[in-house]
Amino acid sequence: MYSIQAHDGSITSLTYSESYVISLGTDERLCVWERFQGHLLNTIHVSQTFSSQVLMLAQHLVVTARSGGLIIWDVRTGDCVRTITLGRGPFVFINQLVLLRDAVLCDYGKQLMIVRFPLMTHKFD
Repeated sequence: MYSIQAHDGSITSLTYSESYVISLGTDERLCVWERFQGHLLNTIHVSQTFSSQVLMLAQHLVVTARSGGLIIWDVRTGDCVRTITLGRGPFVFINQLVLLRDAVLCDYGKQLMIVRFPLMTHKFD
């Protein structure tokens, strides 16, 4: 068992893949850790992240939410791979993210939205 000082604020979400552990904190940082030894591999600054959740979409891809949409990040490079705008309301905050088989379910104001990624396993693996 080991312990790591991971963030300057609270950790709001954790997820993992075969190679990584991903943590999202109130310090607006997404930290990518080597799964078995705990080494910090990458830090992604994710400003305006209003959701306290991060989901692993594929081996190297995670999704976070921001006002009005979703952002897909490549954890290896720290780059934004895609921004998905869900609507025109700049102040509609996404609070919940749920990973479905090939989609992400999220709240958007008073609506539930399903964002599908049908080619995700073929395109990104």
